[in-house]
Amino acid sequence: MRKTSKRLSKREIVLGFASLVVICGGYFRFWFLHQQNTQSQWEQKIVSLGAELEQKKTIVIELQKRVVASVEESNKDLGLKEYVSSSRRLGQSISQIVEEDKTLSTNSIQMVKSETQKGYKDIFFDLELEGSFRSLGAFIERLEGSLVLSEVISLNIVRLGTDLERCVAKLSVKVRLFGDDDDQ
Repeated sequence: MRKTSKRLSKREIVLGFASLVVICGGYFRFWFLHQQNTQSQWEQKIVSLGAELEQKKTIVIELQKRVVASVEESNKDLGLKEYVSSSRRLGQSISQIVEEDKTLSTNSIQMVKSETQKGYKDIFFDLELEGSFRSLGAFIERLEGSLVLSEVISLNIVRLGTDLERCVAKLSVKVRLFGDDDDQ
C-alpha cells in the first residue's frame, strides 16, 4: 500500500481562508456588536435612572424642608412657650418629677456646675435617690418625658438588700435651659 499525500491546492486554501474570514466577520457582526449595543443601552438606562434619582432626592429634600417649616410654624407658639416656661421653673419641675412617686426619696441634689452659652445655659446636677428599682426606672422615664430638656450623663444603681426593693441610684444629669439668664 502506498501512501498518497494529498496537498491542498491553492484554490482550496484561498476558499478555506475566505470561509474563515466570513465566519469571523459574522461572529463579530452579530454577536460582538449585539453585546456592545446591549451594554450601551444599559449604560444609558443607568444614566437616566441616576438623573431621575437626583431629581427625586431634590424633591424629597424640599418636602422635608417644607414639613419641618410647617411643624416649626405650628408648634412655634405652643411648645416653645410651654418649654421655656417649664425650663425657668427647673427646681419645681424636678421636685414634681421626684414627688410623683411616694416610694422614692431624694437623698441629695447638688448642682455641680453651669455653663452659659448664647441663648441657653447648661446646668449639671448630681442626684442621689433611694427607692425600688422599678420606681427609679419610672423616675428616669418621667425625667425623659418631662418638658425639661435633660440628658442623663451617668447612672449608677446599687442594691441595698437581696432584692430590688431597696436601691440607691446616683445620677449625673445635664439640663439645658433656654431664655434669659436672669429668669432662671
